[in-house]
Amino acid sequence: MSDYLKLARVIGTGLSNGNCQITLEKISGQGQFWSYRGDCKSGIWCSDNDWRSGVTEIMSMEPCDELAQELEPLLVATLFSPVSVPFVKDIDVKGSALTLISDVYPVVHCEGYRFALIGFADNWLKSLTSGWQEYLGAPLLITVPLVAGYIPSQIELDSENGVWLNLGQDPDKGRAVLWWGKPIADIVYQTSQEWQIEKLYPPFDFTDPVRIVQIATIELELSVLLSLEEGQHIKGPLECDSIAKLMESKQCITTGSLYVSDDGVIFCPTDD
Repeated sequence: MSDYLKLARVIGTGLSNGNCQITLEKISGQGQFWSYRGDCKSGIWCSDNDWRSGVTEIMSMEPCDELAQELEPLLVATLFSPVSVPFVKDIDVKGSALTLISDVYPVVHCEGYRFALIGFADNWLKSLTSGWQEYLGAPLLITVPLVAGYIPSQIELDSENGVWLNLGQDPDKGRAVLWWGKPIADIVYQTSQEWQIEKLYPPFDFTDPVRIVQIATIELELSVLLSLEEGQHIKGPLECDSIAKLMESKQCITTGSLYVSDDGVIFCPTDD
């Protein structure tokens, strides 16, 4: 969340410079990566389709692969220079194949193609786009879990007695924790697709991995997630799970049942 927040403070709903716009978008897929100053963690990623579209746009024809490879240094300089000419001079002219993991990235849209800026800090992006103008891009939707609570990953599961959940919430009373890599807020169900923010959690990071008990997911705009206030009502499509899922790193470890008492909430994993 902290990275999204920092990027959103720089980019906002979008920035524009001439015929180019930059927005935060969720993308993934097969493509090529050109590193920045030889750093394999930062650079430019362009999908195979967008690379072909950009090359075709520039050359007014669809070149063969051999010609595109031969002209790659020139094409890299031309395609990516709308961001900044000095910046592009530090981009490697030879790309390498990279499957981009699905996540939110700053994405630059030019005429007929787009590319993503990978691994750059918010301060660097702020400097890069200092002369850009505000732009109203399409809202970015994020799917986040609603959870009944969480446990540290190192706690051993007990299918007979169950385990007590931290921040335990009773879903039968329409209560859940809005989770985005960490607890964001306690929320209470109001009407169809509408929830009220009851309590906000202060920003922090876990020192050790945790597992969450997911009961549903909700789709919200990134701008909403980044500007929550206590008492606020939020709306978004809800997808309920048929059974409580113990999740770690977005993977389901096991399923189970929830038991609520005055002392809190217990998760009992399915006894396989």
